Amino acid sequence: MRAISRASLASLVCPSAPFLVPASLRAPLLRASCFHTSASLQKSVQKSVYQSKKKRQAKVLSFDPRLKRREENYDSFPQPLHAFRSLIGFEDLPLITDAYPTLLEQKALESNDTLRIAKLLHNYFRNSKARRAEDIERFYPFLEQVTQDIQAGDLPPNPYAHVHILSIYKELQKYEAGAKFWNWLSTQNDYYVNQAVYGAAIELLAYQGTVTLPQLEDIYNQGLRRFPGTYAEYHLSPEAILPDRSQPTVITGLPISLVQGILTARMMARDWKNSYLSLDAVLRLYPTQVPTRIFELFIHERPISEGYTVFLLACRAGIKLKPNHLTKLLVNLTKAMDVCNSLEARVTILRGMVTAIYAYVGVSGILEGQHIAVFIRACGHVLPPRPHPAEDYAGDSASMRRELVAIAHGAVADILECEASGTTSGSASMFGALITLAGKLNAPALFTATLTEIEAIGGVTNNIERRNILTTAGILGMKHVIQKYWGDIVAAAENEGHQLTHGDWISLARAARRAGYAVFFEEQCGELSHTLTERTRAVAYNALAASEEEEGSISAENIIPIHPETFETGIEEIQRTIQKIVSLLRTRTLLNFDAHPIFMFLDPTRLPLGSISDLRAVYDELTTDPHQPPPQHPDGTRPKPALSPTGIPLDELRFQNWVTVMELMSQAEGLEVEFQKRMQSAIEKGGPLGREPWALGFEMAYAYEEKAGERVEEMAEEETKDDGLEVEVLEYVVKAKVAMVEAKGDEKTDEKTGDVEEKKGEGVEKNTDADAGPSRDEVRERVIRLRSVLPA
Repeated sequence: MRAISRASLASLVCPSAPFLVPASLRAPLLRASCFHTSASLQKSVQKSVYQSKKKRQAKVLSFDPRLKRREENYDSFPQPLHAFRSLIGFEDLPLITDAYPTLLEQKALESNDTLRIAKLLHNYFRNSKARRAEDIERFYPFLEQVTQDIQAGDLPPNPYAHVHILSIYKELQKYEAGAKFWNWLSTQNDYYVNQAVYGAAIELLAYQGTVTLPQLEDIYNQGLRRFPGTYAEYHLSPEAILPDRSQPTVITGLPISLVQGILTARMMARDWKNSYLSLDAVLRLYPTQVPTRIFELFIHERPISEGYTVFLLACRAGIKLKPNHLTKLLVNLTKAMDVCNSLEARVTILRGMVTAIYAYVGVSGILEGQHIAVFIRACGHVLPPRPHPAEDYAGDSASMRRELVAIAHGAVADILECEASGTTSGSASMFGALITLAGKLNAPALFTATLTEIEAIGGVTNNIERRNILTTAGILGMKHVIQKYWGDIVAAAENEGHQLTHGDWISLARAARRAGYAVFFEEQCGELSHTLTERTRAVAYNALAASEEEEGSISAENIIPIHPETFETGIEEIQRTIQKIVSLLRTRTLLNFDAHPIFMFLDPTRLPLGSISDLRAVYDELTTDPHQPPPQHPDGTRPKPALSPTGIPLDELRFQNWVTVMELMSQAEGLEVEFQKRMQSAIEKGGPLGREPWALGFEMAYAYEEKAGERVEEMAEEETKDDGLEVEVLEYVVKAKVAMVEAKGDEKTDEKTGDVEEKKGEGVEKNTDADAGPSRDEVRERVIRLRSVLPA
């Protein structure tokens, strides 16, 4: 067809009466050369836009396969609809909202157009956090209009579009509007709802908080019954048995999105048991294809020790999590350091951070400079704060400081090599973290070296970095650095034509206070008084006079010290793991978790449920049917086990996942016991619940070990039935702690294969000895009790 040049979009939308179209559509089509009806030209323009936009934005151009097939016959589309779909591809919401009413009136829109509109709106609202509130409100009425048109029957329904709309209402916290839309959807036929819509509705109602968990469970069960698929209700139950544990699941119609919805509700209601049973069911069915949102829930909502293990569980299965998932985990681990009163626990957390990065890179996760930056800042949280900024570390603390500085600086050097080869990025954030670390650990040599490296790669480029340098220069008392970088801040403001900001003056005041350089601050206030408001001047002078204190940090006298050799061993292990990370980045290979297993738990002294042989025996009993013949080919041979992307046979991976989930449930039960005790105490005292003391789970194990026998005797004398669960947990911990050393000795072999122990024979006897630890029957009873769901 002939290309349309300089035509008005109005004439395309309404050829017979373009003057009736809104004014915004009557401008010459300067940016709408993409509306040419030539299919080849259309594709070339889309390709050019795709290359110029971010990958996330470009995804809008590729819809479902059915749309791609129809796009091959683009010439058959009416021109207005053709133009409208091109606008969606370019994410031009203002023009879309103007063109929409005319196409709706002409009934030109199809079901997939509804999905395209909903996806575009979802992307807009999902990525508009940094935008002004009025920008969101500008298009919210359009969302309401789309919703009303679906309900009126003017816009064709599409269940996946309805999922996006419900998710938008949830993310914008428009819960009432979302609940109203769901109430209407729930009465419609299958053209309007599917399993995914039920899942999105459950998430929305869970966030709203006005619907109880039992009511949400009813909605979940309704969804299962309404869309049964291939016996979905059975396959998602804790007792389900797979026909072949060594092969991928080929059962169709299993509603994982529905499971995701109820998992969200259970997590928010603190129903840890059913949450983990849901995770167990999904891992059993799809051990290498679980949606990342499911892991994200555990990382965000559960204690950090559990979130850490779930993160590693995803990596072991070959599931690539998002960069922000790793960032969230590392930040949470850093926060956990500040509530630890043991240096050994802090080193353990630091080691866990590099292990998490190693596992993440091992499944081709995108390593960003921000990840390394968080690790570097965490190095500054290991040692207790100095009593006074003027005091330096001495003795063993000084040696530990040198080790931490060396490992942080070395990590940046190694990662920068990989950045040069294109395998990672983000040097600015890493250098900024080194600057912060230099101030935290009072390391002027690191500060000077980092400044030299920054200048070598082009210097500081923004005021955030300059203010960070000012802060550290003040801590280290480097007045000449304060002068230089304050001058750079002033020059940048003049060159860019804006005033010095409130943050600029506060940073200078704090740096001047720490460096004893108040005279320089007062000089600058005089010379640049025209850039100071009265409020900024008052706040800056308050910062100049404030006392130095570190909020939330445990004082040095309350920190349990660490033996230098133990510290050295931990640092050496961290260095070895960093070298493994660098090796993966350089070779761009996936980690074979079967040949190189990693320890899945943050606490190295964690309490095992039992020996691998006992757990395998219980697993086989619960996940196989003795009356079901083993799977085999027509010739009588057994099928070869499929492998995960990480090199683990699927039957072995399913077993490892089951063991990990059971260990997590055991840990969660102990944490819940402590939580209930704290809550009861707060109720009796009439005070707040307070901060979670067992954020890591380390101290819980030690506290149980020390007080278990004493507490069991006390409760036995009281003969109280309410504490039966706690009695059982404590008794089990006593036995499990005794067996921990033996189980720890065979840990590496057990994690990798789980069969070596049985071949040896000796390990089985050792770990099933009633005097050494839990027997197989005790392990079985505990597993069954953990998996049993008690009636409400």
